[in-house]
Parts: sequence; C-alpha cells; structure tokens
Amino acid sequence: MNNSEVRLFLGQEIEEPAEQKLISRLRLDLERRGVGGTLYANFIPRVRQQRQIDLLVHTETHTAHVEIKGLHADYPVRGRENGHWAQILPDETERQIVNGGRQALSGTYAISDAMRDLVREGRVAAVDGSFFTHIDTIVGMWEAIPEGSEIEPPAHVTVLGYQDLLERLVEPGPCVPWTQEEWDEFARHRDLYQPEDMSPSEQSRRNNLEIIADYRLRARASLADGLEPLVDLGVTDSDGTELAAEDIDNMVTAGEVVAITGHSGSGKTFLARHLVVRRCDAGRLVVWVRAADYEGRFSDLLNLATAPYSIERRKDLVRATEEAGVGTSVVLDGLNECPESERTELLKQLKAFCLRYSAGVLVTSAAEGGLAGTLGARILHLNEPDAETRLAILRSYGARRPELISDQFRSPHELAIAAECESELADGASVADLHDAFIRRHAPTERVRAGLRSLAANLHSRLRTSMPQLDAALVLNSPSLEPDARFADEVLTNPLIEVDRHRVRFRHELFGQFLAAEDLVRSSDSSQRLAAHLGLPVNKPLIQTALQIERNSHRIWDVIKALCDEWLMLWALAGDYGPEVAALAAADIRDVLHVGIAAANPENASFEAFRSEDQE
Repeated sequence: MNNSEVRLFLGQEIEEPAEQKLISRLRLDLERRGVGGTLYANFIPRVRQQRQIDLLVHTETHTAHVEIKGLHADYPVRGRENGHWAQILPDETERQIVNGGRQALSGTYAISDAMRDLVREGRVAAVDGSFFTHIDTIVGMWEAIPEGSEIEPPAHVTVLGYQDLLERLVEPGPCVPWTQEEWDEFARHRDLYQPEDMSPSEQSRRNNLEIIADYRLRARASLADGLEPLVDLGVTDSDGTELAAEDIDNMVTAGEVVAITGHSGSGKTFLARHLVVRRCDAGRLVVWVRAADYEGRFSDLLNLATAPYSIERRKDLVRATEEAGVGTSVVLDGLNECPESERTELLKQLKAFCLRYSAGVLVTSAAEGGLAGTLGARILHLNEPDAETRLAILRSYGARRPELISDQFRSPHELAIAAECESELADGASVADLHDAFIRRHAPTERVRAGLRSLAANLHSRLRTSMPQLDAALVLNSPSLEPDARFADEVLTNPLIEVDRHRVRFRHELFGQFLAAEDLVRSSDSSQRLAAHLGLPVNKPLIQTALQIERNSHRIWDVIKALCDEWLMLWALAGDYGPEVAALAAADIRDVLHVGIAAANPENASFEAFRSEDQE
C-alpha cells in the first residue's frame, strides 16, 4: 500500500447519504495531506452484538471509531450523557434522536470485543490493556455541529464536526499497533470487501499467484469444514447416461456450464462442496455464490462470495487468475432459493460473467426452469440412494444400527439427521417427526424455538431463505416474543442457524420450511383457519409438512376436504396421515357415493358400502 493511499473496506453498501459524503470526503482529504490508512465502514463487528459500525479509521498513528450523524444544520442539538438527544425545531418543539455518544461508546466496545476474539484465535497480536483504550471514540457530525448545540457526551467520547474530525485524525492519537497483515486479517474475519471504485494501486501490491493461493486456501478450509466423506450417488444425464462426481469435475474444469438438479435434501450442495474442495486442491480459483442472497446485481453476490477469503477486489482476483493462467469456476448454489421472478435475470447476469471471463459453472437447483434455455446448462439429475449407498450414508454420519432406521427416510438430508437422532425416533416416525426430533435436540427450549419459528415464518413470507442480519434482529425484537437482552444472541447462535456474510439463514432450507409450517399450525385455532392459510398459493409447499405436524385427525381431514385436493384425499385414504384419518376419509367418501348413486337413479339405486379390512 502506498504511504498516502487510503483504502476502503465495506461490510455492506452504504445507503445513508451523510455517511457516504463524510467517508468519501475523508478518504480524499487524508490522501491530499499525505496520510495513508484504511477505512472500515458499515459492518457488524460480532455476531453476538447486533451493532452496526459506521466507520473505523486506522492510520499509522491513530485508530478511531466514528459514529456518523447527519443532522439538519440549522437546528441545534441538546443531549446529556444519558437519555435521548434531541434537535430543537423552530417552534421550540423537540425531535428526539438516538444518543450518539452512547452509540459511539457501545460501538467501540463491540470493535474491541471483536479484536479480542481474533487474539484468542491466535490470528493477531494482543495489546497492552484492553483494545478500547487504543481506540479514539468520536461522534462525527456531517458537516458541522449545529450552532447553539449543547451536548454532554459520555466520558471518553468526543463530538466533532467534519473539519475538526479531519484535524484530529491527521495527528497522533490512540492507536491499535497492529501490522498491515493483522489489519487485513481483521477485514477478512468480518467479511469486508473493497468496493469496485478503488484506486488501481492495490492491483500491483501482491504477486498474482500469491493472491490466488491465499484465496483458495481460505476458501477450501471454509467449505471443507465439517464436510463428511462423499458417498457418490452418481447423476443421470438427459439422455440417460450415468456419470460420477469425477465426470462433473472434469466438465466444469473444461469450462462447461453444468447444473445438478434434485429435490431439496437430495445432496446437491453436499456434492458441490466436495467438487469445490477438489478444484481448490488443484489450484483453481472457485467462487461460491448463494442464489438466495441475490437482490438484483450479480456483482454484489460475487463481492459477498469473495470477501471472507480475500481482501482483494473481486475484479482483481479474476484478473489475477487470467494473467496467471489459472482457471476460474463459479458455483451458484440453490437457484430455486432465489425468488422465481428474479431467476431469469440472475441467470442472464451469470451467463454474461462467464462469457466475459471464460469461467466454468456449476449450478445446484431443485427446479430446472431457465437452466437449459437461459443459461445453456447441461442438466444432470442427482440419483437417489439405493440400499447400499443408503447404508453407507448412515454409517458416514455415525449411525449405530443403520439397518434399523426407517425406510421412510430416503434422502441424504433425512438420513444424515436420522443418524444423529436414531435413539429418539419411534417406529413409524414420519419425516415431520424426524425434523421435530432434530430441532428439539438443538433447540430444547420453547423460548428459542419460538424465535426460530418467527424467523422461518418471516423468511417464508418474503419467499426468501436468507435475510440481512439486522432484519433478523428486528424480527427477534418483536414484542410478541417477549425478548430480553440475550434473546437474539441465543437464537442467532443456535446450531440450526447460520450467520454468514451479514445474512441469516437456516442451516438447511428444510428446517426453515418445517418451522414455518409449525408456525402456521400453532397460529391456527381451527381447521377452517388452517385450511385458509394453506390454501394460499405461497403456502402450497408447506401443506404436506403442516398436515404431518397437526396431530388432531379430525382437523387433518377437515383441512384436506376444505382444500379439495384429490391427491391429498387419495393419500389420506392410503393412510399417509394415519389410520384414523384414513377411516374418516373412507366414511365420508362412502356417504358421498351413497348419496350420489341414489340421486343419479333413485328407483334402481343400490349401494354396497365400502368396508375397511377390520370389518371384513
């Protein structure tokens, strides 16, 4: 890094105009004064602390946390150390605002805690005392503190207008004495990335191969973490050709566009992770992209995907691979988790990227729409486990008596969690019972399970499988949940939840689907209300799960009748929802047939009642 260069790293794009203006101006003014450094903006320092940091500034002689406030320049501010601050409007009324001093202080403590975590993990060096004593805590007013303001900030917090903030930062002050490598480790740990408008001087800072090696080693470690051995199920091509995992690997390496399809839980992502680990070992740069996080720009997905493994700009990474002759592969995981209305545009942008950089592509999806047409992908269907591979999967996950686990559990996902819960599953347990047992094991209290249901219901209503971390915190702060200070932490650190790249998702979409269905059942005080909920198009994927969760046979049959779905009725008759529901279905259908026959020809009508096996 040049002595006067000021780099910028982001956790998320900055949307607040005052923050954009202050950060852009500060970066330019520091460089003009020959003061190099790094700005870390709009990020969350720790999962356990739902605290957004506006700006962390580090120069060679000064480290400062700046809480940015963009307030009306003509209205003075009054604020004490404790309580709300307020702007005084022309009519002398007060418009309350958040206590910026307290915000700044809590943010500094959160940054300090995150730095301490890195020390505990052995990634960076410790400092004398606590980190917060080495961080200058500032409330930065853009552009100036309104005239007539009376502000009493907490101890160790300073309120400054922009010009005074700039003068303070160019002078020596509190400083975290880390090396550049340690600060880069901080950026990687918090998934921070450099936006695309950065100066090109960083491009020459490292050798291309070093950039690629650093990235792929970190990506491999992340994607291989907790990865069980591969039991190769094989895939079937559209012409019926059987292929193995190695064949898929070769196709993507050769630059082909390949899609692995199969129902949710069939093992698509699991196979893709194994293929990525192989590519990393072969020296290839692989970018793992989550379709669930797509919000209109594929470039944003790429930035989020590369941020955990490199502080380089995404374009610099791709350029480095081309100049070094190293291939690039893109994995788009879970296309079906992107809202259907946005999938075509996502595939178009992915195709444009691949045409520009000659990248091989691997897509996983439960739906085939657009894969062949829009993307031009070769579609492969993941095979289901046969008896031999089924036992192999159960053994790989530590099942003690795999031969006794119910044949109802067929998919790799079901087999994986059945192996963990085998001692808790009764004979004849359904897939819903399996998920209930697994969730109960990892969320034993109703308090946490209620929070998980709220997240699942919110995601389902958005037609999403992930949400921004701050949105999740708002859901968990709902008064209906009666949360306390620790509640969000308990839910977001639950093993069923994954917090990654500033987004929250369930470890598997089927956990979220089960909990969303459970929320519908629990919130419906009658079969009519439950039927009304399940009759909505958005809730169609939840019907089977909800009917398995519901324990009242009369309610189950009433819901099925209200939905008027012939397949649900046939499954009910076949006993899929239990013998009591089957008996209710048979009785009602007998009555309907009796009435129908009699009405069709009353004089000659005859009716021979259907009899259940126990009556014969």
